[in-house]
Amino acid sequence: MGRNVATVRAAIFSRYVREPVVMAVAYLLYFLVRGHAVERTADAFRNAGQLIRLERDIGMFRELSLQAATLPYEGLTHLFNVIYFYGHFPLIIVVGAWLFWKHPPVYSLIRNAFLASGAIALVIFALFPVAPPRLIGAGFIDTLQFTIALTYNNSPGVNEFAAVPSMHVGWNLLLAMGLFLTVRNPVVRGVALLLPPAMIVSTVATGNHYLLDAPLGIMTALSGLIIALLVRRYWPQIERRLPTWLRDLDRPPARTELA
Repeated sequence: MGRNVATVRAAIFSRYVREPVVMAVAYLLYFLVRGHAVERTADAFRNAGQLIRLERDIGMFRELSLQAATLPYEGLTHLFNVIYFYGHFPLIIVVGAWLFWKHPPVYSLIRNAFLASGAIALVIFALFPVAPPRLIGAGFIDTLQFTIALTYNNSPGVNEFAAVPSMHVGWNLLLAMGLFLTVRNPVVRGVALLLPPAMIVSTVATGNHYLLDAPLGIMTALSGLIIALLVRRYWPQIERRLPTWLRDLDRPPARTELA
């Protein structure tokens, strides 16, 4: 009887169940912050104006000219739309599943970096909502509406006022790191290196982010990565302080996942 209970408990709390639950909780938190941000529409547009003024003061306001340079080329516009849309959640799911299955230690590190940077970003989204260029007018165009089935409008859980920082760029950087660390194929590694700069351009060309959002997104992602590295470094000490029932959960994978 005791062995059966232990087996059932191990199955329920295994990494194959735990990881989807963790991701679902993270998504729920994001959804709740989204609801809070929607109530601050006026703040989001006011903050967008402040950000534009800051970019003008430092000579960085080039979003309109960059988008104007790409719009005459329909194929290029579609390409940036695809990069922006599929290079975010779809790519996160694909790369995350692959790392989870093939490279658990790297998956654990990147997952923790995602969660930590996501938590930081959520605080910023809640305290400083910012409307993206495509919503403020001023000559900006939402290019995603030109490509069939590529739109975040009215999608559940999408925060319309989460322009700062750009986690499209920050999380794309983490995915690129995960790929670069686990793949030996030079072509795939080259593509991984190109992912972040391609995403940076696409965030602006599609009218979804300001130029300043990208470095802020990178800083947020790297902060999450530092936290993840610290967790891995001090996990043995942390683990010893956990309750026995929690410490023993999914023991075999825990030996290889580092965290």
